[in-house]
Parts: sequence; C-alpha cells; structure tokens
Amino acid sequence: MARWHEESAKVKFMFDRCDGDGKERRMKTSEQLLKWLDGESVHNNGKDECCPDFSCCNSMIHTPYEIRKAFVEAFLTDDHQETNRMLGWFLRQAIASQTGVTGPNIYIAGIEGEPE
Repeated sequence: MARWHEESAKVKFMFDRCDGDGKERRMKTSEQLLKWLDGESVHNNGKDECCPDFSCCNSMIHTPYEIRKAFVEAFLTDDHQETNRMLGWFLRQAIASQTGVTGPNIYIAGIEGEPE
C-alpha cells in the first residue's frame, strides 16, 4: 500500500484539474480515494459521489487512517466482499451520526461485522 501511495504521488500530473482545454474535468475515483486516504474528504461533484465513509458531507465522521487504508487496499485489489462489508459499516456509522441510533439497532441487509 505504501508503495502504491508513493507511486501515485509521482504521477500527480495525471490528476491535473483540467484536461488541457481549460475545462475542469470530473474527479477520478482514484483521486478522491487518495485525498480521502490522506485525510482530505472531498465530495466528487462530477459524479455526485461521497467518500466511502460519507465524511465529505458529514463533518462528525472521522474514520481512523488504518481503516481508510484497509478500504483503499481492498478497493485496489478488487476485494469486493471486503469493500462492500466496509461500505456497509460506513453507511451504518453515517446513519448513527445523523440519527443518534447506534449499534445493533441499525441493520444493513447483507452486511455483517465491523472493519478490522
């Protein structure tokens, strides 16, 4: 993971804000994930896509770096089962932060467990 992150920093030119014609392009999911991993929660307005943990739209959510890193690793290795499990956990946390309901009182169909 650290190597991927270092390599991604070297190819930062790929994430220029413009495509060369002066028009702002849509943010790539990989760019949004890198920013999120580094602790910068940015909503992808081009795709109307939240960060995995919804922290871009909810300032009360502070996912620890280790969990963000685990999600990005699962995403990059196409571990769909782990990615979906973590997305369910993030959704459960977002609901809890908005409603005050916690723990087993929030059920997301098909999602079990907490992130490791």
